[in-house]
Amino acid sequence: MIYGISREWLLDGTGEIYVPSNPLEKKLEEENSLLRKIDKSPLIKEIVEHLTALDNASLAQILAIAKTFSKK
Repeated sequence: MIYGISREWLLDGTGEIYVPSNPLEKKLEEENSLLRKIDKSPLIKEIVEHLTALDNASLAQILAIAKTFSKK
């Protein structure tokens, strides 16, 4: 961080320009970043819409499958 400016933004122009100064701001920025990613992709947006209708057991199964694809 240089003068409160995000390293990511300086290097590749992505994310927010300023780094949040407290944990709540940081959490909000992470959530906003995720929402922007979802909003940019109609396919991801549709998947998320369907996910919100599922119960926890189904979501756990889908998470396990997704982890095998993303290798996280």
